[in-house]
Amino acid sequence: MDGSICKAVLEAKYPGLVDGKFLYGIPIRVKAPYEELVNEVKRIGYIRDRESEMQIRVGDTLIVYISNSIA
Repeated sequence: MDGSICKAVLEAKYPGLVDGKFLYGIPIRVKAPYEELVNEVKRIGYIRDRESEMQIRVGDTLIVYISNSIA
């Protein structure tokens, strides 16, 4: 079995929207540190709810592993 794993370390610096096309179709909204989030990213993973965007706060670090396997 061949494949590859890509690790991306993302740090939120400014509020705004990261277009989903840059992260495999997952839009990310970066909010100010005092703003409330409508979803959460846990250590074991992110659960996507009805095409909602992922939300993080300025100062958060997100580590994403993307795997591609060829059977």
